[in-house]
Amino acid sequence: MRTRMAITSGRAGSGSFSEKFDRGDFFHEPSGVRYHVYREDGNDYFRFQIADPQGRLHGTRRLEYYIGSGAVARSYLTRVDGFLYESPVSYYSMSGKWAPSPGYEQYKYIYLTRTIGLSCLQCHASRPQWIPGTQNGFRDPPFLENGVSCERCHGPGQAHIEKMKSGH
Repeated sequence: MRTRMAITSGRAGSGSFSEKFDRGDFFHEPSGVRYHVYREDGNDYFRFQIADPQGRLHGTRRLEYYIGSGAVARSYLTRVDGFLYESPVSYYSMSGKWAPSPGYEQYKYIYLTRTIGLSCLQCHASRPQWIPGTQNGFRDPPFLENGVSCERCHGPGQAHIEKMKSGH
């Protein structure tokens, strides 16, 4: 059995607390994007809509994984063809509402392709399954353990067990 030091990642909709969706609508003024975050059939999604000169740009993305303990906030990852991206929407626990993800406040356009690389997951998840030669490609699931496990910082547990058995 593996012990986790911090629950800082996992499947969206799981973890130590439950996000609320009654305050899932917000407007990001710099980009002109209206967001709606919701849960449907056990999955979490965000819908986006922006007016542009050629018509209406809109779409939906599934929030597949979360990053962050939720003590202050949680950010979310979307997945497209095995590649991970940070969602522009995050849940802020203290206020109980959805708002732009950290760093997204500055963008004057919709940004759906902010990559999640190996360095991101190494801080928030354990045993990431990165595909070498890609920037943000990961096997499914992208990490084998939610949160930060002991092995993430201290190395393989088997080495610790062998050391304890040897008496050194």
